[in-house]
Amino acid sequence: MKQLLIALPLSMLVSMMPASAQTTTQSFKPDASMGEDAIISELTGGCIPSGTSVTPANMNFGNDPSVYIKAWTWTDIGCTTGQQRMLIRFNGLSSIPTSADIVSATLILQTPQTMPNDPNFAGNSYYTGSGFPTNPGWLKRIVPGTGPSTYWDEQNITWNQFQTNFSTDPNSANWVTIPSSTGQYNTTTTLNVTAIVQQIINELATNAYANNGFQLELQTEINYRAQYWASSDYPDSTFWPELIVTYKNCNPSFTYCVNSNSPYTFDFTANNPNQSYYNWAIDGTTAGNTSTISYTFPGPGSYEVCLETGAEDEGCKYCMRLCVEENESSQRPALIPEQPQQLKSVPQGISLPGDDIQTISDRDGSIVPNPTNTGWNVKFNAPESGKVSVNIVDPTGRTISTMEKKVLQGEQLIYQDAAKLAPGIYFIEIKGAGVQFRRKAVRN
Repeated sequence: MKQLLIALPLSMLVSMMPASAQTTTQSFKPDASMGEDAIISELTGGCIPSGTSVTPANMNFGNDPSVYIKAWTWTDIGCTTGQQRMLIRFNGLSSIPTSADIVSATLILQTPQTMPNDPNFAGNSYYTGSGFPTNPGWLKRIVPGTGPSTYWDEQNITWNQFQTNFSTDPNSANWVTIPSSTGQYNTTTTLNVTAIVQQIINELATNAYANNGFQLELQTEINYRAQYWASSDYPDSTFWPELIVTYKNCNPSFTYCVNSNSPYTFDFTANNPNQSYYNWAIDGTTAGNTSTISYTFPGPGSYEVCLETGAEDEGCKYCMRLCVEENESSQRPALIPEQPQQLKSVPQGISLPGDDIQTISDRDGSIVPNPTNTGWNVKFNAPESGKVSVNIVDPTGRTISTMEKKVLQGEQLIYQDAAKLAPGIYFIEIKGAGVQFRRKAVRN
């Protein structure tokens, strides 16, 4: 199973079809030559099975026809207990535009009836009448790499190597639940990995090693729990792991600056210059239909600036509230940061009390969509490279969740999942690397 970073081989792409003018669905179902999936295994105390000279924790299992999460006893080979976890990566994600809005991402794993070269294959441990305990698991994102040494290779990865050089997202709010198996054989496990795939796509814009894949493990690694699935090495392609991603890529975001020739003339530039349709509007009145426009405001005041891109009546819309004020010292307009932006699907004109801007760096930040049902895309500028903490705080000041991200100097775009939050008002705070960002975020 050959490793691939960026290029998308045709054999990996089962389908790519527009579901509408602005939505594309891709299915990734790689074969043995292109797939990236492996088991990592360890026996308690580093036990070496009888008849062998090496512990499984130092062995590679990258070519097995099965992958699984498991905790069992191994007394028949002279050891007590052990655990197995699964790693999987879909390199084809690099073909999705880094500006894409992920509508859905579904990972599909299947349990066959038989397993080649394993006459003792017993399938999933839990099902009605099995007598074994339930076997739910976790799917976690593997922390992005920073180079080849921190980007796992299925032909070399082992339990000990993974524990030494790799880690998974520690924030349980970002983990995906793997339900208990429903049958011993011929079952399908379907996992919603939309939020994680969005994070990966966002970060691929600045880090070629951002897609370090997923780790799957049992929630309770105590004996007599196991879930099995076919790997990309399984002889029947029907059972290969599959990732189906649906996304929109109309990207209606834009930047602006004051024109040096006129204090109330602004230059607006679409961030995506390759759309088939542009419609700029100032307070609802059309102001241009190209990727870049200049507009002279009549004077100080509050103006809504919107850009719609994609295809007319089917595209995406991005709006900001721009406040232009007279600057007494220079007679130049002073910019007050935009209010929460909304996409086309969100009613316009929402203005929430209590938004507080703490630093000048906030002026370059935004949260969209806001309100949301699933999550926010958070944009901000980092004056320097380093680490930032991303916190969700409730109105009482209590931190609901926190995660640490590495950033490079310049504009950043991260995805903050909100699917598991209760409806209400929150604040997203980002601190570190010269950033002091705080914005109100609403969960519908």
